[in-house]
Amino acid sequence: MIVLQVNQVHKSFGADEILSGVKLEVQHRDRVALVGRNGAANRLY
Repeated sequence: MIVLQVNQVHKSFGADEILSGVKLEVQHRDRVALVGRNGAANRLY
């Protein structure tokens, strides 16, 4: 069972394109981690 689905995500900072056409599906009971620098509001879901 899909609990989160995202399609065609785009993100830029000025002229720097960070994400382009990203697709993500999270299934029930999946574990997802957003990773970044220490203290940058990282979370484990």
